Amino acid sequence: MKASARSRILAIASKEWRLNTRFFFEYLANNLISPVKTAILMYFIYAGFLGRESFSLGMVNKDNFHTFVFIGTTCHGIMLASVYVFRTKMLMEKWWQTVTATLISPVTTIEMIFGFILGSGTVHVAMGGVMFAVIAWFSHVSISAFLASFLTLCLLATFAFGLGLLGATMALCWEGKSFLFDYGIQGLTFLSCFYYPIETLPKVLHPVIQVLPTYHAATLIQQLYLYGESSQLPFTLAYLSTVALAALLIPGFVFENSLKRYGIVG
Repeated sequence: MKASARSRILAIASKEWRLNTRFFFEYLANNLISPVKTAILMYFIYAGFLGRESFSLGMVNKDNFHTFVFIGTTCHGIMLASVYVFRTKMLMEKWWQTVTATLISPVTTIEMIFGFILGSGTVHVAMGGVMFAVIAWFSHVSISAFLASFLTLCLLATFAFGLGLLGATMALCWEGKSFLFDYGIQGLTFLSCFYYPIETLPKVLHPVIQVLPTYHAATLIQQLYLYGESSQLPFTLAYLSTVALAALLIPGFVFENSLKRYGIVG
């Protein structure tokens, strides 16, 4: 990467970092409302069922369901924050034109995307990292398990940013059909098993679930926190890295070409 491109990416990232941290607590509260409501509901459901000594559900039992639910809440919250931040910026603020106008030299779409993800993504993963650290403290999780979980969270956020860019493209170019993206995210949340083990869903859905990077990310982190290790760690990290890279490049290509095709200039 050339020094000029790197400097433009960092300039965009710096602007995004300052903007996001300026309204950090409001930003945090808005993105955690939905996950926290779900977590509270699941917490009481688990507490009721797990009151019986012999009851267990997949990897969840009466001793670890607290950790399981809080990990799922964090993963779900970071995913939603990363998915919807692109669309919010572009629809409410015409961001992609405003931020480029503040720079002296022109920027490419890829530079804008990477700068935005670096600036907003660091806030997201920092928020998730703090929550993971608190959970690790109370759950007595090892440093290695925490670091592997944090890396997995970064890859999950990167994948979610890519999805969000597709959602922003639909909102800008096909406004009447952007609701399909929202329904798709709801379906993805349901199949990702953030709050319940895969065993609770019909077996006919398992092949679909086991393809989803969100499921692999959440399950790996939950295994690391509950058991301290996971035999799926190398495979999952390799899979998530590949998917995260594709989620940056393919949506970026679709976004840039869609704006040109429909003549959207901000």
